[in-house]
Amino acid sequence: MITALLLTIFALSVGNNTDLPADTLLADDFDSTDACVIDDWAFDQEAELFPWLRSDLSKAITPHILVNHASSFIGLPYRRGGKTPKGFDCSGFTGHVFKTIGIRLGASSRDQYRQGTPVEEKDLRPGDLVFFSGRAADLGRVGHVGMVIDRDPDSGIVRFIHSTHKLGITVSRLDEAYYSRRFIGARRIL
Repeated sequence: MITALLLTIFALSVGNNTDLPADTLLADDFDSTDACVIDDWAFDQEAELFPWLRSDLSKAITPHILVNHASSFIGLPYRRGGKTPKGFDCSGFTGHVFKTIGIRLGASSRDQYRQGTPVEEKDLRPGDLVFFSGRAADLGRVGHVGMVIDRDPDSGIVRFIHSTHKLGITVSRLDEAYYSRRFIGARRIL
């Protein structure tokens, strides 16, 4: 399983690069999508046998792969307290996305805000977590989290993916009035 997972990660990270040697494996070279499935139980068991696995695997994950995985949930409904693909709340969503690459985040948006390293808004990049005060929370108190998916190099506009009450998993812009007023800060986990 480890070998198949690492080959898949490599294949996905190189994408359609035409500068690759002819013998390089690409995602199309795999017969089955089974190689792309991460079994949490098996991953945890292998991590116990090989303690370096979690940290080495998380270093091999590029933000591009993390963003692609998160984007696969767009349209999934919001579920209060949800932490599974049956439905997510905001911190359940970011926690689930990072858990699939072996990184455990705190259970709440406030807990996740204490993890990683602070990042200035001008330095945001894909995979960074962005934090906001919640709808009913006092301004300045963390109540919502999302993950940066891209930054337009010309305009500097940052888009992030998150779980909202009305739309479920969706993409928003950091410069939208609702989010720009409530933006508290960002953290880099990867």
